[in-house]
Amino acid sequence: MEKKSSVLVETYPDVGMASFGVIGHAVVQFCQYTIIGGGVTMYIVYAGTQMQGFAQFLHYEAVNRWMFILAAGIVVWLPLVSLKTVREVAWISAMGGIATLLAVIISNQSQIL
Repeated sequence: MEKKSSVLVETYPDVGMASFGVIGHAVVQFCQYTIIGGGVTMYIVYAGTQMQGFAQFLHYEAVNRWMFILAAGIVVWLPLVSLKTVREVAWISAMGGIATLLAVIISNQSQIL
């Protein structure tokens, strides 16, 4: 995507800057960071809650929900700081999607029983 003045527009905040100036840049950047941070936070809380539900299903009551959420956060954080290429991140992302699907299936099965 290029502007007529040959300024290269590479990111969403750049599109906001090209469209609405500094205010557009700030608004788009705020929205982008909110979505990125909020999505990861919701996933961590969801994964921790599902792990707690699975532990209760197995009659393991020794650990509270916050410990499961902390464990899910560490599992999400470790690949972020240790993986070097997008190809490695893609494999971890695919496994995370499969794990989420399994968590939903297990959750639904435990509610049926």
